[in-house]
Amino acid sequence: MAEKSLIQILKTSNSENALATSLTYSEPGEAEEVEYDDVAKDKLDMDLDEVENGADVTGDNTPKDHADRHLNGGDDEIEFDELADGTNYKKMTSDERTKLSAATEEPTASTLVKRDAGGQSKFQTVSVKNTDSNGELRIVSEYAYTEIAIATDTVVINFTKLIPGTLILGCQIRPDSVRTDGADEYDAEYNDGGTVQSICEQVDVGDQVKKHFDVNGAKGEPTADTNIVITTSGAYDFTGGAFHATVYFYDFVVMS
Repeated sequence: MAEKSLIQILKTSNSENALATSLTYSEPGEAEEVEYDDVAKDKLDMDLDEVENGADVTGDNTPKDHADRHLNGGDDEIEFDELADGTNYKKMTSDERTKLSAATEEPTASTLVKRDAGGQSKFQTVSVKNTDSNGELRIVSEYAYTEIAIATDTVVINFTKLIPGTLILGCQIRPDSVRTDGADEYDAEYNDGGTVQSICEQVDVGDQVKKHFDVNGAKGEPTADTNIVITTSGAYDFTGGAFHATVYFYDFVVMS
């Protein structure tokens, strides 16, 4: 018989009988019996495949606690980097592992914050909040865009949050493959039914704009719903492409 040592089964702490200290088996087709050392057969009521695949061989017996062997000063110490002696270690819970795996650089509620490849993270809003919920001031951004489907000299980018009670801080405008049938320039302004404040004039349709609101030139608090209106800088039309814009503003959260 080609005899193989399969597994070392240790004696448990509260067992009255010793489990097998060694186990051998015969090659397939051979008639020789499996040999057991000093153990009743009913202590090994599982087949060899189960044992090899990690089945519980302790039965009703509780394995002896041997954690001290692996802690500081034990004869089989597990090293944890260079942390100070006496440091307590805690296993991460399944809930903690789930939250760690879900970390993202996107502005997703109830998730851990992860930086992107550029070292940045996104936040939906930045808030200054009173600890007892009696008032909150938020710095908010809103993005919108308008595609140019037909020839026109005016493009309106509509926003839903630039309303009375907010305070405009500034904006960015990005033309996207904008074409015209004349000079390639555009003007832009904040508009609530009338001009609130000019943003830019005679900018090339290939150029982006970023502009702080001029608090000395106009009141930054809208008196009506406010959008960004973009026009050609002369007597010609936009014929295609799109304009994208993001506005930035303060917003109050009502006191509770």
